[in-house]
Amino acid sequence: MYASDLFFLIAMLLAKLAVVRFVYRISSRSAATKGKLMVLQICVAAWGVFSIPAIAFQCGTPLPWLYLPDRCTGSGALWYPTLIFSIMTDAWLAVCAWSAVPELQIGQKQRQVVLGLFGTRFLACILCVAQLALLAPALKNINQPRAMPNPFVLKSLVMNVSIITAGLPALYRALATYTPSPSAQATIYNPDMERQGSPLDELKRPNSVVLPNPKNFDGMVSETEVKTQSTVSNQDFSSRFSLAFNKEVAISTSNA
Repeated sequence: MYASDLFFLIAMLLAKLAVVRFVYRISSRSAATKGKLMVLQICVAAWGVFSIPAIAFQCGTPLPWLYLPDRCTGSGALWYPTLIFSIMTDAWLAVCAWSAVPELQIGQKQRQVVLGLFGTRFLACILCVAQLALLAPALKNINQPRAMPNPFVLKSLVMNVSIITAGLPALYRALATYTPSPSAQATIYNPDMERQGSPLDELKRPNSVVLPNPKNFDGMVSETEVKTQSTVSNQDFSSRFSLAFNKEVAISTSNA
């Protein structure tokens, strides 16, 4: 129980700070916004500085992990300000996050989704209230192994919900900006993109001369059309080249 209490407080502190930093990144850089988030970050850090040592040493030394109502400060009363202040900071985090959403350049539907994701932070507040309600009578019970299972389960639930709700907005942002890579496409040769050369340069060009087909939906052509266009283009070029060559030979013969 002692180690789980400390891990619970550390995880809650890191989750709160992560939300503050994320809201700072997506919000405007105005002085008022910066000041508000800085105050919130200081409050969260102060909560961690107070709560972790207070819970760690509430039962004194040399056995700080041995909790008994009669040997610990206020019979575990330090948990009350710790959880109450945690609820207050979580609610403040959700409100600050909501205030930053209208500044985002996104559509109305995406804005509603982001508001809902930030609003899930209130779920951690509700669960923390339930944890406080169960923990109050359990702290005064002398039979701690029998009194603590239910508060322990709820404490684990609060910690996991806090971590998950802290990561949901960032995860949605990553998924929203993800675009699948385009499928591999065959290289299409466009003669307009190259310098016009001599007939011998034409012979060095690829045999598959393919231009976008306006009749096709994506401007792509099928494999059959590629072969057909390639064959027709090669035959047409060969016939024109042979005709020019024969004409050159005839002129040279007549001059001789």
